[in-house]
Amino acid sequence: MADDPTQLNAKPAEIIDQRTAGIITTEEMMKQLLGWRYSVGQVARIDGVATDAYITGDWDSIETAFYGGQLTDEEFQRLADRQLHAGLP
Repeated sequence: MADDPTQLNAKPAEIIDQRTAGIITTEEMMKQLLGWRYSVGQVARIDGVATDAYITGDWDSIETAFYGGQLTDEEFQRLADRQLHAGLP
């Protein structure tokens, strides 16, 4: 971690877990998540050929939390709307 200080920053899954554990409020969680620039998952490619491997992105954490009951429909919709208007890479 000393070589890469970004590893100290909480990732979306950790932020959601902090709210679930009562460490931060819903408002704090949403503020952090709405300000995040998400990466999306993709199929791994070797020499341009798709493999059966999948490289996860930050947005996968949001979907996992939603399907796991850690985000409400409204919270997920707000995040999805924000990403739609922000333009995912």
